[in-house]
Amino acid sequence: MRINRRLVLSDAGRLFLDDARAALRHADVAMALAHEAADGEAGELRLGFVSAALYSTGICRDCCAG
Repeated sequence: MRINRRLVLSDAGRLFLDDARAALRHADVAMALAHEAADGEAGELRLGFVSAALYSTGICRDCCAG
């Protein structure tokens, strides 16, 4: 509601305001994380290695044979 050209929040508006601001902050953080992930700056890469598999498939013999 407006009083003398000033905007005054209702009780419901005051209750809503904090949650609305938090939602906007959360959206900003989510967008920043999405940009970082798209640029390869965020995320996780896990690699596993089983040394016996190299010998049993011949990969090590082929690549390491000098």
